[in-house]
Amino acid sequence: MNEPRLAWETRCNKGIELKFNVLIYSLVLLLSVVEGYSVRQKIELASVPAVSPDGTRMAFVWNRDLWIASTNGGVARQLTKHPADDHWPSWSPDGSEIAFSSKRNGYWNVYRIPVAGGKPIQVTDHSEGYMPLEWYPDGKNILTQAVRDHGGLDFDRLFCIDSEGRLPDRMLFDAYGYHGTISPDQNRVLFVREGKNMLYRKGYSGPKASQIWLYDKNSTKFTLILNNDTGCRSPLWKSQGTGFYYVTSESGSFNLWEYDFKTKSKKQLTKFQDDSVILPRISRDGQTIVFRHKFEFYKFTPKTQEPPEKIELWSENDAERKPGRRRWYDSTWNNEFPQGLSWSKDFLELAFTAGGDLWIMDTILREPQLVCGFTSSHETQVLFDSDNEKLFFLRDFGDRVELWTATRSDPTKFWFRNRDFVLKPFAVDSSNKRLLTISPDGTRLAYVRGRGELVVTGIEKNVPQTLFVSDVRPWYEWSPDGKWMVVQAKDSFDNWDIWIVSTDGKRKPYNLSKHPGWDGGPRWSPDGKVIAFVGRRGRDDEMDLFYVYLSSEYEERNQRVVKIEEAENKIRNIRKNSTVESKKPTLGKHIPLPVEPEEEKWIPPFFRIEFDDLSNRIKRISLPGSKETDPFWHSASRKLAFKSDLRNNRGTYYVVMPSDFQPRMITKHTGYFPIWKDNDLHWMVDNVPSKMTGSTLKKYTFKSYQDTDREAYLKLGFRLIWRNLRDYFYDKSLNDKDWPAILNKYESHIHANIDQAGFSRLILMMLGELNASHLFFDLHDKFWPNWSTDNGWVKETIHLGLRFEDKREGPGLKVRDVIPGGPCDHDSIGVEAGDLLLEINGVKIGPKDRLVDFLNGRLSELIELTFSKGSKKKKIVIEPINYLKARHLLELNWINGNKKKTKLLSDGKIGYLHVDRMRWDDLDKFEADIFAEGYGKKGLVIDVRNNTGGFTADRMLYALRRPRHSFTIPRGGKRSYPQGYLDHPFWDKPIVVLCNQNTASNGEIFCHAIKSLKRGKLVGTPTAGSVISIYSNEKIMDLGDMSVPFRGWYVLSTKENMEGNGAQPDLIVWPEPGDIPAGKDKQLQTAVELLLKEKK
Repeated sequence: MNEPRLAWETRCNKGIELKFNVLIYSLVLLLSVVEGYSVRQKIELASVPAVSPDGTRMAFVWNRDLWIASTNGGVARQLTKHPADDHWPSWSPDGSEIAFSSKRNGYWNVYRIPVAGGKPIQVTDHSEGYMPLEWYPDGKNILTQAVRDHGGLDFDRLFCIDSEGRLPDRMLFDAYGYHGTISPDQNRVLFVREGKNMLYRKGYSGPKASQIWLYDKNSTKFTLILNNDTGCRSPLWKSQGTGFYYVTSESGSFNLWEYDFKTKSKKQLTKFQDDSVILPRISRDGQTIVFRHKFEFYKFTPKTQEPPEKIELWSENDAERKPGRRRWYDSTWNNEFPQGLSWSKDFLELAFTAGGDLWIMDTILREPQLVCGFTSSHETQVLFDSDNEKLFFLRDFGDRVELWTATRSDPTKFWFRNRDFVLKPFAVDSSNKRLLTISPDGTRLAYVRGRGELVVTGIEKNVPQTLFVSDVRPWYEWSPDGKWMVVQAKDSFDNWDIWIVSTDGKRKPYNLSKHPGWDGGPRWSPDGKVIAFVGRRGRDDEMDLFYVYLSSEYEERNQRVVKIEEAENKIRNIRKNSTVESKKPTLGKHIPLPVEPEEEKWIPPFFRIEFDDLSNRIKRISLPGSKETDPFWHSASRKLAFKSDLRNNRGTYYVVMPSDFQPRMITKHTGYFPIWKDNDLHWMVDNVPSKMTGSTLKKYTFKSYQDTDREAYLKLGFRLIWRNLRDYFYDKSLNDKDWPAILNKYESHIHANIDQAGFSRLILMMLGELNASHLFFDLHDKFWPNWSTDNGWVKETIHLGLRFEDKREGPGLKVRDVIPGGPCDHDSIGVEAGDLLLEINGVKIGPKDRLVDFLNGRLSELIELTFSKGSKKKKIVIEPINYLKARHLLELNWINGNKKKTKLLSDGKIGYLHVDRMRWDDLDKFEADIFAEGYGKKGLVIDVRNNTGGFTADRMLYALRRPRHSFTIPRGGKRSYPQGYLDHPFWDKPIVVLCNQNTASNGEIFCHAIKSLKRGKLVGTPTAGSVISIYSNEKIMDLGDMSVPFRGWYVLSTKENMEGNGAQPDLIVWPEPGDIPAGKDKQLQTAVELLLKEKK
């Protein structure tokens, strides 16, 4: 990819481009010399500012490192320089040091560094990591946020750690909380609950909104201070402790406010009309607050309360990253974009896309020539015209896809011998385009426009005609005569069917497959008489081949007749132009050179389609125990090939039509873009253009070289994300946002030196504009390789399967509890609560030793533990687990504890089951629990708190609400209904569903359904209001993956949108902080009481 080249008609001229780039670079160097230092770079999208105690300076994170600057702005000084990420700076009370978290040892641990610079000192060493929030006022400790092994519905806790890294960590309280801040007298803590992962979301209103709480260390009492539907967050103590500053969107946008404890009054301080005040931090003297707004930092002075001032920051360091990126390709990998491959008619030259560029080469020399290579666009699909004189190809500019043509600058030379090519636009509009094909007669083009509009146009002039509209992304193939297309399309009911569509638009599209299962991959036989496809059928979702003869006449012919016809046609075609007897040349006479034969004229095959009863003539080729995909035909229309894992042997197979369905393997390879003619199969294998003759595979290997412009590449990726939402977001008005203006707002801040975090923030800010759930973007490390400490094995902090008392009165650690299912939960080991752990691997544990210092190593190493129980000592050896496993076991223990509580509270009359997600394994467990936990019970508590969703809500409802039409009584038995007559167990007795603010997506749909169907009561807190179906996870080149939320859900009776409107419980019960970890579950207790009152 080479920049800049742009023209209505342009040629690849690398010389001109190189001179242009050299000129620009020279000008930049000249300006640098004139100013006397390296190029200044404006600092944008930096994060987490920390203000010095006197408010004159600030530390912040930018380009993965810590920087220091004046709060008045100016040139920033780089404080840390390490390939690992540094984050969350916090200024010490005396102003001499900055604590921060860094991944330089592989995990987020806390370090200290002098403000003047120097070598960082590691404070913590735990593989689960820390987030340092602030120093304690006395400077001896640091307040952190971390995830460990604490129970409940959220594992985040606040910890006090020794700033020297010598003493054990101390948990402030056993309740989840985020972004805590210590009062000036160190006796109180302000902290946030709820509002996770919603920093950039604008306009949310609901139960997930953040709340500000106060914890009093002396009384151990929790007090809810601020709670509204839009959220309150980022509390900052006033210097006297009389109140605090915070951020809320009560005014419509997230602005800075203040709160007074004595009067309980609130006051708005900043007046931004749009965009949020992000992560404010305050100086120790309370005189300066710094925060980010949009892309830059601002300073606010509480004393004067003047409007905040923008802090202009610059860097004079050399650019960290080069403005370009050079790569080479030995395959047609297209940076996760659709690939393109097209062969010349004689298969001696081929055009393909790789790395987002369009290339041409021959099959002998195999030195690719660049046809089109702009970083600002990604070339995807390509095809030769019928004369091999022109290339049609798609250029993806991110916000749109255009159809262009390429011709040779010198038509007298072969394609691969040209160095320059003439590029011209053919179809230019704002839509997306994909699946470009050419008609068999070479006179028309077809492609899919927008979300699912199948269009055709002439090859000389773009006059698009819409033939068919699918709900989303159809796939299609021309019929051999060009009069029809066979289309795989999806309807609003999420069903994929096979359709036959006339290319003149005169006949109504015909649904061929008409089946609720998935059908796809349709292929028309070259003689036009058969359509084959793959479909999913049956209770086991078996994927098989299907075919249909388009006329009953073709179907009735037997195999022998077909062979006779083939033999006659072959003899007739060979003999039609030959003479009966060849003449010998006369000696001495001039023998003319052989004349090149005229190009064969395209003759369409003749066939007809009998639409009457066509769907009923579909037949199945059943190959049990395997999955068939991607069928394609041999040119003689006798062999139907396909990919399969038949008998656990992945490869390409074929069957012989019309009746020899015993599969034969062609090759163990699989590929794309197959063209199977005579004994040759041309296709793409392992992303390399290839030819298979018989069983021999020849790959046309190559190397292509590319130089991309970093800024243009990132902008292209950003526009792709923007376009996917424009085209697929479930609300076509995009929640009434001016989407083009939003693109302009953010794209201009992408430059070559933007770091991974800055690029991610831009994306999250754009996604936040939509105020919607199910919007995700996960960055890949291909573009920004992460630094790693991996030396062949991973050091981590192991877990013993034990939890210990926080209070320590002497040597050793007192066991608080043994985690059920953990490494110490065995009768032969005999460890119990109250036992004292004295030694680990023979090393004594002192009263001030940190447990973590004994437990960092390899997970696979056995650990020797020495316990005392009274006057006796005991040594045991265990195989430890990691913290993730420990948390999973704690969750299972919580569920089993709820079962026991339910049994105890109901005297065994009520059962309990928990549904973690809505996926297949959860459904299997639900159906098993319906029977096991409900057996002999009068009611069931179904707990979907923190359920993250999936797709099985309706299947769960089948088990709870079935048609009742009869009952049975077996001899000597009770009134009942036999389970064998049903697809799944059922429960028709009373239920109560537990839900909370974190119940989302399909779990939330389940709660809405329980209310709408009046199947039971809801108890807990309103659900999240996060209900949109995701169509797919889209790859954005090699930058990352994004979700595409495309389907809205609405309550049937009220037509209320579930997105933004959570299911409302019949009884609202909010737990107090610390209740659930302490075993107090008011929500569960209320559900049991309600069921005990319920009449059947």
